[in-house]
Amino acid sequence: MDYPELHKEFMAVAGPWEVPDNVSISERVLPTEGTGVRVRIYDGHSPTASRPGIVWMHGGGFEHGSIEWPEAHVVSAELAARTGALVVSVDYRLAQDGMVFPAPLDDVTSAWQWLVAERQQLGITGPLFIGGGSAGANLAAAASMRERDLGRTIPDGMLLAYGAFHFPIPTAAGPAADMSEVPPFLGELAGRGIEIYRNYLGSINAVPAYAAPGLARGSPRNATGGADRSRI
Repeated sequence: MDYPELHKEFMAVAGPWEVPDNVSISERVLPTEGTGVRVRIYDGHSPTASRPGIVWMHGGGFEHGSIEWPEAHVVSAELAARTGALVVSVDYRLAQDGMVFPAPLDDVTSAWQWLVAERQQLGITGPLFIGGGSAGANLAAAASMRERDLGRTIPDGMLLAYGAFHFPIPTAAGPAADMSEVPPFLGELAGRGIEIYRNYLGSINAVPAYAAPGLARGSPRNATGGADRSRI
């Protein structure tokens, strides 16, 4: 199964689409402990007094995807155009070639902390949000949890679309689980939950709380904010 090509075909923009006129786009590399994280910034040029800021992450099972995908590019542009927000789309490191958790989460956290620190300079006068689709939603939720546990600034709200929050990823079941209209490759993905997490973590002997935020419960687990290796 050629997952990247199939996903790109499924995610292709339906019909003609162009970046809205009121949105300008720029890119920069934010400093991190590694090579830096690339972000694409969508400026909605809000005429209102309360301009929000949004950090957004694409999906792709932690292993695939980029800020070029419509799930990142189109969504970010439309969020900026429709809300007047400044949207930061994060080109986080992927779980490929030995790269594993928490590297993608570290990149997302770096982007969030940059937005918080630079909100005034960026012209953000309203609330701050974080969000994403699929694996991106997982990273958004996990980054929020980690910032909370460290006593740092947390989002005013989250935009979480079809998120992968649990280990293993639940499969559709029961009388309401009609998969007949779901593209075949998405149906196959539903059965790849353990494989996706094994690739993301390098091992599934112990699943960190920040890797499967839907299973976290109780009080904050790891005040250091590092890779929490406790079992859930």
